[in-house]
Formats: sequence, C-alpha cells, structure tokens
Amino acid sequence: MEGLLDRNWGTFKNNELFEKLPLKRLKKTFDKKNDISTERTKEYNLPLINAKAGNNGIMYYGRECDWESEELTLDVVNDGAISTGMVYAQPQRTGTLYNAYQIRLKDRIPTYRQLLFLQRCLQTNIQLKFDYYNKATWDDKVENETIDLPLKTSSDLNNYSKFDIDWQFMEEFIKELEAERIQELKAERIQELEAYLIATNLNNYHLTDEEQVLLDYKPKFKSFKLASTYVMRGKLIEVDEKGLFDIVPTKKKINANSITFDGRLPYVARGESKNGIRGYINFDEQYLNPKDTISFGQDTATMYYQPNAYFTGDKIQVFKLNEAYGTLTENIALYIISSMKKSFANFVWGQQSFALDVISEIPVELPVDVHGNIDFEYMSQYIQAIKKVSIEDVVRYKEKIITATQNIVNE
Repeated sequence: MEGLLDRNWGTFKNNELFEKLPLKRLKKTFDKKNDISTERTKEYNLPLINAKAGNNGIMYYGRECDWESEELTLDVVNDGAISTGMVYAQPQRTGTLYNAYQIRLKDRIPTYRQLLFLQRCLQTNIQLKFDYYNKATWDDKVENETIDLPLKTSSDLNNYSKFDIDWQFMEEFIKELEAERIQELKAERIQELEAYLIATNLNNYHLTDEEQVLLDYKPKFKSFKLASTYVMRGKLIEVDEKGLFDIVPTKKKINANSITFDGRLPYVARGESKNGIRGYINFDEQYLNPKDTISFGQDTATMYYQPNAYFTGDKIQVFKLNEAYGTLTENIALYIISSMKKSFANFVWGQQSFALDVISEIPVELPVDVHGNIDFEYMSQYIQAIKKVSIEDVVRYKEKIITATQNIVNE
C-alpha cells in the first residue's frame, strides 16, 4: 500500500512501550465444566484468551465476576504447536485463561485501528522466533524483542524516541485498509452475483407481475406413484405406466477407498451437501450414469438433481424421468424432489424402509392442469420465481454485510 514502504521506521524494545498485565482469576476454585463456556451467553459473556489459533485467540467465555479483565490490549499466545507467538488485538474487555497473556501500551490508550496496526507489527517480529519448545513468554524473552513502528516525517533518524511514533499514520493506514475491504466486498458481491445470475438465467431477479400472480396461484394436485419401473436383482419390475421415474441401479459401485479425488468427473455419494458430490475422479467413462437424473441415497433418502453425467458409490439408485414425461430439467427436478421429501416425511417406515419395492409405491403429490395431467410448465415457472425471491434475499444479506462493515469503519 502507498505510504507504507516509503515511511521512516524506528525500532523499539517491547518493554519500552508495553507492560504485561497480571490479570488473574478471581474465583478461588475453578471447574472447567461449570465455570466457562465455549459459547457466549448472558452469563458467560467475558472473552477469555488462551493458546488458540484463530477466532481472535478466544476459545472460551467466563463470568465477568470470576476474572480480572482489561480492554484495548494485545493478546500474546505463549504456547501451542501452531499458535505460539501469535498476537491478537482485543478491543473489548478480556480475561486471561491460560497459555497466553495481555500487554498494553504504557503511556497512551490506543484506538482500535492503532491496536490493529500494533498487532501486525508485533506478530511480524516475534512469531517466527518462538515455537512449542521455545515459549513466547514475556519475561526475558518477548519483552526484550523489538517492534518496528512508523515515525513522524519530521523525526531525526539519528536520535528518535517513542514520542516520534506516528500514531496518526497508523490510524489512517488501517482506515484505508478498511475502505479497500468495503470496496472488495462490493466487487465480490457484484462478481459472484453476476456469475450466478448468468449461469442460472436469472439476470433479472425481480419478479414480473405474471410471476407474482403465479406465486399466489393455488393449483390442483394429484397423486402419482414414485416409480414407473424399477430393477431388482437384474429383473425389470413394472409398477405404473404413469409413475414418475424409471429407477435403475448405478452402472458401477465404485469404492471411495479405491480412488483418488483429483479428477474432472463428479463422484456422487450419500452426503447431505454439495449436491451429494464427494469429489471429482477419473474413471472408465462407460460407467457414467446419465445426466438429467436424480441420485437417490437408498439408506439416507438424500436426493439431488444431477445435470452432468456422474459416477457413484454404493447404495445409490438413479431416477430417470419416465420417457412419457420428456426430459428432466433442473427446475422440474427441484419441484419434484421437494414433493418427494414431503411424501417420505409422512411415510411410516419399517426395517426395509428404503427398499425399492417400498419406495416405488409412494404417492407423490404434484400439480395438474385442467386435464389432470402433470403441469410441468407450472412447476418450472414456480421454481424459477422462487429462485428470484431467494436471490433477492441473498442480495439483501450481502448488502447488510457491506453496510455493517461501513458502520464499523465509521464508528
């Protein structure tokens, strides 16, 4: 950043600028199970520092009455295989649990921005000098290390003191970083949103009048059996010619332990996230299952629309839309999956709950037109409208994050 490298810098011993705070536990006895919490609550509302990497060095919270505390300090971690030598800025009142300590400036109360600047400068100078076997304790160690800080432009570089430290520059430097972060958030929001809208044909995510009417419309529903056919022990079983899917077994059950996930084609398992995709592999493409189908985890009832051809592991069935109904699209699949989940939730399962002969008979409620046929056009348009509503919610959420960040900077 401009102005950082072309500044004059001075080197100071840590104990010249900082003092260690002897913060203690006030409660005579300590019961970890009952005296601290991993979550902040009304009772346990005091952050406690310890040997923690991440989360600003805080892993637990205690009662304010049980701990001495201080605010606007630097938290130095003195132990831990990963965390030794890490430094955190603690603007709020904070207590000390163990394997860390707090230091503060001797002669001034810094702003939070100045504290952030000090945090980075101190950690840069000490983190790599200490480790698990060489603790970053204050006495005779960290206190004797140095910190490099910017000096006022009028300072005599041959004879400067702590009074030459440019605190205003620290303030402005961090403020500029915060402004850049806000711009990054805005740019990130725009890029992510535009990419998603283009990919999903939702460039205009505001509801049209027709879509608003569609969301208010109450269609008629009719039950359809889940399966038209299914395959069991190599035999094709016919269920109902008007059933929704032809259920076929995966072309090959690929053991996840026998492959590496460093390829280009999706491997679908029974997980409940990432569209069921565990990773991407390279494998004989003759065993790919067809695209535009639904993968169904037979022992978990997890189901996902798969727009691309995919490999699978064990206990996955492939739901192909009955040819009489045309090609399965993403919107139609999402609508049907939602209806299937409702049907499964109301079904009384036995030990063989997800056996094909059981699930094939499950009735699925779907909207129909005036002729009693499945209204695929309504389903597709309805999901598209719901996507637009969801996108608006995401946009509002992103804007709230940006506004909150701006408010913090302004404060």
